[in-house]
Amino acid sequence: INTQLSALKRSPRIIIGTPGRINDHLNRKSLSLKNTKILVLDETDRMLDMGFGVQIAEIVNHIPSDRQTLMFSATIPPDISKLADKYLISPKRISVGVENEIPENLKQEILKIKPSDKYSQLVNELKSRKGSVLVFMKTKYACDRMAKKLSFDDIKSVGIHGDLKQNKRNRIISDFRNNKFLILIATDIVCRGLDVPQIEHVINFDLPQVPEDFIHRIGRTARAGLSGNVLSFVTTNDHLKWRAIQKLLSPKEKSKILDISTNNLKNEEKKLEPRNKRITRRKSLKKKYNKNIQKKKIYEKPKSTNIKAKKRKLGLSKVDNRAKFLDEKLVYKIINEK
Repeated sequence: INTQLSALKRSPRIIIGTPGRINDHLNRKSLSLKNTKILVLDETDRMLDMGFGVQIAEIVNHIPSDRQTLMFSATIPPDISKLADKYLISPKRISVGVENEIPENLKQEILKIKPSDKYSQLVNELKSRKGSVLVFMKTKYACDRMAKKLSFDDIKSVGIHGDLKQNKRNRIISDFRNNKFLILIATDIVCRGLDVPQIEHVINFDLPQVPEDFIHRIGRTARAGLSGNVLSFVTTNDHLKWRAIQKLLSPKEKSKILDISTNNLKNEEKKLEPRNKRITRRKSLKKKYNKNIQKKKIYEKPKSTNIKAKKRKLGLSKVDNRAKFLDEKLVYKIINEK
C-alpha cells in the first residue's frame, strides 16, 4: 500500500483497482473521486458473485452523478440487469457476437460417470491427449491435492488458485504459456482473464458452482481461430448443475454437445471381454455336461420287496441266514425236497 500511496500523490489520470482496495483509499482519504467522469465496471457478474455489490455502491456514492458508466460482462444474469437499472441512465446494450455461443471449432463432450471412477478416467484422458490441458476443480484444497496425486502417477502438473501470491500465480501462468509443463490444475480464478492461446483441451473435473462460469471455462480454448476440446464429467450429484448450464445454452448449442458415456461403456466391456469369454465358456461346458448326464442310462434301484413276508410264506426262520446269500426260490425247493 505504501507504493500505492506515493503513486496517488502524483495525481494519476486513470485508476484501476479492486472494490476493496479503492474503498480502503477512500476511507484513508488518499483518493478523491470528485472529478471522476467515467466509471468502468469490468467483469461485473464476477464482482457480484464475490459479494462486491455493497462496496461498489459505496464507490458510486463518491463519484458525481454526471458521469458515463460502462459495464462489461460476458454474461448478463438478472442481478446485473438490476444493477444497470440502478446506476445507469437510459443505457444502451452492445453485444459482440451471440450470447453464450460455442465457437464452431470447439468440440464439446460430456461423460456420465461414477464419482469413484473420475480420477482413473482423468488419468486415462491426460495420458491419451496431446498438447496443453486445463483441468478445472471445485475447491483450492482439491486443486492442490489433485496436482500431488497426479505426480504419483508420473504426470507432471501444477495447481493454481486464489490462495497463492500474485507473483507466484504470474510465474505459473508464464511457465504454462512457455510450455514448461502441459497440465494446469485450476479453480475458477483462471476461467476469466487468462490469455494462453495454445490451450488445446479443457477438462471440467468438477462442474462450476455458478452456471455462467461454464461459458467462461470453455472460452479458455478454441481461441483466435484455433481448434479446441472440452470434456465435462457429470456424476449423479451434478444433474441439477448440468440442467442449469443447459438452460444457458440455446437448443442449437445443446445439440452440439456429444455424450460419450456409451462409448466409454463399450471400452470397459472390451477390457472385460477375455473374462466374459471365460464365463460364457464355463456356462457352455456346464450345459454340455448336464446334457451328457441326461443321455446316459440311469439305472433305477429295484423296488424294495418285503423280505420278511416272503420268508414267512416260505417257512424260513429268522435263524436261517442262507436267504441273505442265495436265491429264495432255490432255498424253498431244497426245503420242500427235504
